[in-house]
Amino acid sequence: MKRIYKIDSEQDKREIAQRIADAPFSKPFTIVASFEDDRTADQNKKLWASLRDVHKQVKWPGNPTVEDWKEIFMAALRGQRMFPGISTGMVATGGSTSRLNKAQFSDLIMTIYEFGMDQDVAWSKDSEEIFEEHRENIAS
Repeated sequence: MKRIYKIDSEQDKREIAQRIADAPFSKPFTIVASFEDDRTADQNKKLWASLRDVHKQVKWPGNPTVEDWKEIFMAALRGQRMFPGISTGMVATGGSTSRLNKAQFSDLIMTIYEFGMDQDVAWSKDSEEIFEEHRENIAS
């Protein structure tokens, strides 16, 4: 049996440690821990500021919405597969920003920045601050 626990607090950590200590030991078992940082609320704010700038300024086939642009950039970053839709069009699978960790989210923001620079996007103040911060993080 597999169980996945997300530990968001000291209390969660104590409870999981207690469950492990109380578990009967009849055969060896494996514990997998992931310590990747989740994306931050600040990163999320920055994502949407840059997506709005791209949406307002870049002419693209199909006139994508802001949400569509997010999917387009996820496809550029992670690669996606396309399937015929049930009722119409095509459906892209394989990308969700909610599954990105902090470093992957930073890569997404830089992908947007690089694309926007190629498309001569004039970044808003919010977006420009975002990209400057990410450039500094990459340089260090």
